[in-house]
Amino acid sequence: MKKRLLALCLALSCLFLGGCAFGSDYATKEDLEAIKQLQNAAPGNEYNITINSAEDSSLVGAAKALLSVVSIECGFEELYSSGWPMGGPQTTVKDTLYYGSGVIYTLDKAKGDAYIITNYHVVHNSNATSENGISEDIKVYLYGSENQGDGIEATFVGGSANYDIAVLRISGSAALKESIAAAATFANSDKVSVLDTAIAIGNPAGMGISATAGYVSVDSEEIALPVTSGAYVSMRVMRVDTAVNGGNSGGGLFNAEGNLIGIVNAKISDSSIENIAYAIPSNVAKHLAASILSEESGKPTRCILGIVPTVGASKAVYDEETGKIAIRETVTVSSINEGSVANGKLSVGDVIRALTIDGNKITIERKFQVIENMFAARVGSTVTFDIVRDGVEKQVSFVITENMVTLM
Repeated sequence: MKKRLLALCLALSCLFLGGCAFGSDYATKEDLEAIKQLQNAAPGNEYNITINSAEDSSLVGAAKALLSVVSIECGFEELYSSGWPMGGPQTTVKDTLYYGSGVIYTLDKAKGDAYIITNYHVVHNSNATSENGISEDIKVYLYGSENQGDGIEATFVGGSANYDIAVLRISGSAALKESIAAAATFANSDKVSVLDTAIAIGNPAGMGISATAGYVSVDSEEIALPVTSGAYVSMRVMRVDTAVNGGNSGGGLFNAEGNLIGIVNAKISDSSIENIAYAIPSNVAKHLAASILSEESGKPTRCILGIVPTVGASKAVYDEETGKIAIRETVTVSSINEGSVANGKLSVGDVIRALTIDGNKITIERKFQVIENMFAARVGSTVTFDIVRDGVEKQVSFVITENMVTLM
C-alpha cells in the first residue's frame, strides 16, 4: 500500500488541537487548573468516565481495561526564546508540564512495582535541558486518584523514538500496593479486523482517565510521522474512528473484551477531518517493551537477516467461525542482501509460510509479521522459516549472533 505523508497532531496534551504541529503545543498546570475550576462550577459535570452501560453489552467487558490505564504528568525545564532585544536573541529556561497516558505492562502488586508502556514523545521534549530530552520528573496517576495530590514517581527505562514506544518503571509504591490496578491483557493484534470495536482509554487534556468508543477503520497501514529530530519515519499503525485528543498519547486501545489491541499515538488534526486516529499495534508494543527491558542500553533491538519480504498476492477472506472478513497475503522473498546471513540459505521467490522463534510458531498471513516478529529474536535465539521453494516445502534455520541484531 502506498505510504501516506500526513499532517498529524500527535496526542500530546494540547488545549487547542486544530492544525497544531507535532508536539508543538502544551498545557501548563496552571492552565488546566483554571479550566477544571470552571468546569467543576457547572453542576452535574462528571469527567471521569467509566464503561458501565448495560444497554451496550459490547462495552461492558471492557470495563476492566480502566484498571490498566494511567495518567502521566511530565515536568521539563524547557529552553525558549524570550525575544530579540538589543544585543541579539535571549534564551530563557521555564518549567512546563506535559500530560499523556500509559498502560501497565507488568505488575508486582506485593512489591508495589510496575512497568508502564507509553509513547516516547510523551516523555521526550526536544527543547528540554535534561539529558537526551527525557523528563526527569515523571508522575503516574492511577484511575480514580487523578486529583488526589501527588502522583506516583516513575523513571524512564528506555525507548525508541523511531517506533514511538517508551517504558517507565515504578518501584516500591505503597499506593500501587493498596490499589486495584491491574496489568493489561494483550490481544493478538495480528487478528484485528476492520469493524472490530476500538475503545480508547486515556488522559485527554490532562484531566483524568476517560473513554471513547469506535471501530477499527483500517487494520494495517503505513504513515509517516515526524520523530524527535524533525525527520519523518515510516510507521505501521492501525487506523480507528475513535475520538482521541491531546493527552491520549500512550494510552490504550482496547477491544470489546477489554484486551489491549494498540497504543494510541497520533491523530489527524484538521478542521475538515474528524475522528481519524492511529495506534501502534499491541504486538509491536509488546515486542518493543520486552526488548527494551532486556537490553542494558534501554533501546530495542531487531534481528536483521538481510531479506526483503514482499506481498506476492493479497485477498479478502471470510471466516465463518468468527464472522469476520480479513486480509490474507502471500508473502515471498523479493531480494536478499549480498553478504547477508540469508544469502545462500533463502532464495528470491521463496514463499514464507511460517516463522518459529525459540519454539513459538507464527503462521505468516501478512508481510508485517515477518518484520515485526524479528523484535522477539535475541542473541542465541533459533529462528526457523517454513518456506515453499519450487513447490517443495522446506525449513531454513538461523542461530542469531551479535552481528545479526541492531539497535532500533
